[in-house]
Amino acid sequence: MKLSTKEISLIKLLQDDFPLEKRPFLLLGKACQMEEEQVLEILYRWKKEGLMRKFGAALRHHRVGYNKNALVVWAVPSPLIDQVGKALAQKKWVSHCYERKPPYLNRYNLFTMVHFPLKKKENIIEEMVKASGISDYIILETIEELKKTSMRYF
Repeated sequence: MKLSTKEISLIKLLQDDFPLEKRPFLLLGKACQMEEEQVLEILYRWKKEGLMRKFGAALRHHRVGYNKNALVVWAVPSPLIDQVGKALAQKKWVSHCYERKPPYLNRYNLFTMVHFPLKKKENIIEEMVKASGISDYIILETIEELKKTSMRYF
């Protein structure tokens, strides 16, 4: 696919932090010499054509006071996966909650990424156990964050 100069400019802007504005697409359009509607039309087209999957937020948990994180993996009976997933996903400290197929170690099929203040880990995990009714889990604590950037195409 051949991209126009304006489309390349838009991609370059989308690779960086998204503007926290009431009308971010208007701002992006101005920077690319396009109207807001043109930007939205391009983004919808890219989505429809499979060139762009999604816009996503990257949580910079240290900036908001969460200085520890862990992946907590749960062994959830299949009939309960949706119910337990919804219960855990509602917790404010859970940024990701998804089913894993095939299960990790042939057992742990629900994954939750949890961000919390350093001294609150035990209380938070206990609350998650209560909310889910699941006591078979593993806590995989983050030791080092290796990457927190998006792909760069231009």
